[in-house]
Amino acid sequence: LRRAQAGDRTAVPAWYCRLERDTYFIPENFRLLVALNNLTADAPHYLGMYPDYETCALAVGHREDLMLATCLRQAGVLAGGETTDACGREWFGIRPLRATSGLQPPGLRRQARGKEAGQAWNYWEGRAHLYMRCTCQNAFWVVDTPCSFNSFKDAAMFYDAHMVLQLPLEHQR
Repeated sequence: LRRAQAGDRTAVPAWYCRLERDTYFIPENFRLLVALNNLTADAPHYLGMYPDYETCALAVGHREDLMLATCLRQAGVLAGGETTDACGREWFGIRPLRATSGLQPPGLRRQARGKEAGQAWNYWEGRAHLYMRCTCQNAFWVVDTPCSFNSFKDAAMFYDAHMVLQLPLEHQR
């Protein structure tokens, strides 16, 4: 990075991922996403939630990812369509791993339990173009090889996600 910043044109382009502190990130799945979409590190990319703010401003805590998207958009780096697959399923889960099975678009939502019931109220807003064509096809709304999950700042969820992801595939759902 320092060589590239100094103008060294022989420096190999590398990927730099900005993650929130409550994100469980799976680098192998990110590499798969990059390969499947023929993305290169030569150009800037924003692979995250679509912004719903107009002006860049400091946003600490909740919604800082959307504010980052807004600031990047103002700098000319637009959110890419690569964050969902052809069926509208997410590569970057903003929910805890165990909550992904209950994540459903409005009108299809399964009965939520406990504190999970109110945590996705704004997730689907402005995203109908990504999922409407696939509402009858998808049992799950996260790809089979997601890049990340959120823990909502509960560190125990990191350990739980790691344990689940170590299971054989047939036992992970």
